[in-house]
Amino acid sequence: MSEKKTNVIQFKKTLDEISAYANKKCDEGDYSAALYALYFYTKRKNCSRNAYAHMADIYSEMGFYDLAIDKWNEFLSSAPEEYYADGFNGLGANYYFKGDREKATYYFDRQFECPGAESCLYNDVLDEFMNDREEYDDDFRSQFHIAYSADGKSKYEEYLETARKCNAGAEYEKAVKNAEKAAEYNSVKGDALWEKSYAEFSLNDNEAAKKDLELALAELGDKITVREMTLPVYLYSTLCDDEKCREYLGKIAASATEGSDERYMQVATLYDYEDEESAVKLLDKYLPEFPFERGLLHLKGVLEYNRGDYSRARELFAKEYVYTLNPNALYYKKLADKAESGKVEIKKIGVSFDIPTDVAEERLSVLLRLFRREIKIGDVGADTVREYVDWAIASEDTALQTAAGLICVQNGETFKRYLSKKLVLGKLSGEIKRKYVSMLCDFGFYGEIGMTYNGYFKKIIIDMPCFAQRGYEQFTAAYSYALGLCTMLFDCDYSKLYGGAENFQRLLIRNKAITKAKDVCSLACAIFVYSDAVKTSANAKKMLYKFFNAKKENVDELLSYADEGKI
Repeated sequence: MSEKKTNVIQFKKTLDEISAYANKKCDEGDYSAALYALYFYTKRKNCSRNAYAHMADIYSEMGFYDLAIDKWNEFLSSAPEEYYADGFNGLGANYYFKGDREKATYYFDRQFECPGAESCLYNDVLDEFMNDREEYDDDFRSQFHIAYSADGKSKYEEYLETARKCNAGAEYEKAVKNAEKAAEYNSVKGDALWEKSYAEFSLNDNEAAKKDLELALAELGDKITVREMTLPVYLYSTLCDDEKCREYLGKIAASATEGSDERYMQVATLYDYEDEESAVKLLDKYLPEFPFERGLLHLKGVLEYNRGDYSRARELFAKEYVYTLNPNALYYKKLADKAESGKVEIKKIGVSFDIPTDVAEERLSVLLRLFRREIKIGDVGADTVREYVDWAIASEDTALQTAAGLICVQNGETFKRYLSKKLVLGKLSGEIKRKYVSMLCDFGFYGEIGMTYNGYFKKIIIDMPCFAQRGYEQFTAAYSYALGLCTMLFDCDYSKLYGGAENFQRLLIRNKAITKAKDVCSLACAIFVYSDAVKTSANAKKMLYKFFNAKKENVDELLSYADEGKI
């Protein structure tokens, strides 16, 4: 067995030493080693915020702007106000790199509201942005035209787009209906028939899928893409038509690709259908040109693992993980790590990014038992629980994400703090972030934390007011709910919300109306209105009931008991 190699620093060093090491590795082109060293440093209890800035700079250099944005948000979360200019400058630059002018403008403007704005890392990008903005504004004004519809799409294109979204979301019957409507229009007929065939195949209606696929292929002709050629491979293989299956495998192997998704599909399909030679040839061609592409790294890792070269597989999966921070990649890295040490848990792995079904089921079982408090963190191990929580949060399954949050808030300050750090992640939905804030508040978390909604960073204060015992449960639940919703609003005075909630309870008690506070949503809305934590217009107030899922009559009744004024 070969000696295990690693570029990760295995002993504690200062941030200056680790940063010097990371810079050296970047100069050598070894970005994964640089990122790993900084990544492990950020796992320390009292790590310096500058480690996040350094990781953000590396991700930005690699073109991973979303990850860079997450790291700048982590930087801001732990930074005092005197360092805000650096964080806003980094966010402005990366949104500019992404082509998001609106957010780039917002963050560059925020930069100049802060001290130290003149000496930030990306001020050269700021200068470029300012020059580009002037040219863009002039060009936009002179060339803007309105097309045949407000968003530039015909109704048939909209049907096609809906069909694609439905297929992606496994809503196959709905996809069929929308694809049928789109197929009535010649310019999108081929694409529409393909989407219809894909949905029918997914519904196990193979004969209908075959009929529509052949019509789609005739319509598409030479315009067919690698993605579209994968369906005939799957369908003809299912129908045991080996000749047709091989025909399209050959076409896929010979096709030019556009973008990382097509490259992944091309190689994955060939390897999945036992054309290893063609898959290897393409990987050897693509990887030197696209060394940071997740799909290529993953497939190369799968290939090396299945060949028994576990050391090489571990190295590739490690790169995939540090380039994406995706928990599934970490699973495969650890799987290869165990295999390299002689513990081969799975002999052959598939090409999917997902973890194996039995592994996912085992994780779900553990999380469910933790949620039900049938087992404790110590029974599983804190590191393992964090890994499972990360996996659940990354799943995009809202029920699983919610359960992961509840597990964290039920298991002490360390896990509450761990959950609070997820609030800056760009991929986490606003609704889940709202729920996490409410959970943290309800379970006694205290402190100032950073979070983002739709890409906009803010800091919020979580603290539970000192409620009297009468009506305590209703008021704590209502305040937690109100605080979560208020974080979704752009500007909120959290001190007003805090003080207003306390005063409102005292008024209800004084006016012998505390028993009226039964509906948590309506009580939360009443607290919000009473506290005046967010300035709202008369028209905006009409929307509050829907926003809080509250009943107007209940809110108005509760507020009527506060007519005597604030205490």
